[in-house]
Amino acid sequence: MSDEIVAFEGRFQIWTYDVSHGVLLLRRNRTDACKQRVDIRFNDVWSLQIAAWAESIRVEQLPWSKADLSIPLIPDSEKLGLRLFRITTQHWTGWIVAGCVSYHIDEGAIGDPSSIYKPGPLMKKLAQNGYALD
Repeated sequence: MSDEIVAFEGRFQIWTYDVSHGVLLLRRNRTDACKQRVDIRFNDVWSLQIAAWAESIRVEQLPWSKADLSIPLIPDSEKLGLRLFRITTQHWTGWIVAGCVSYHIDEGAIGDPSSIYKPGPLMKKLAQNGYALD
C-alpha cells in the first residue's frame, strides 16, 4: 500500500540541490498549458534515483517493506525519520529517500525565488564567489 502525496501534469525538472542541508527542489515552470508554477521540496535527502526532468509527476510514500533491491537500505532509516518516496512519471519510475516532502503552487515566473526553498549557507557562499544560483 502507498499513500499518494501529490500529482501534477506538465514538465518538471531538478531545479536545485543544496548539499549542505540535503534539500532537493523539483520545479514545473509556468507555460501556456500549465498556468501555475509548482515547487516540490524534499528535505534531508539521503539517496535518490530520478532523471533530470519528467513529464508529469506523482509522489507517493511507500512503507519500507515495499522497498525493492535497487534501493540502498540505510541503517536505522526509520529511527532517523527517513521515508521512502516513489516518483512516477510518464517515462520512468524512481525513488527518493528523504525526511519529508512539501509542495507549493504559485504564479511565480521562472526566475522568481521559491516560496519553500531558501538557499543554505553553502549556496550563499557559492553565489558570493560568482556562481549563479538562478
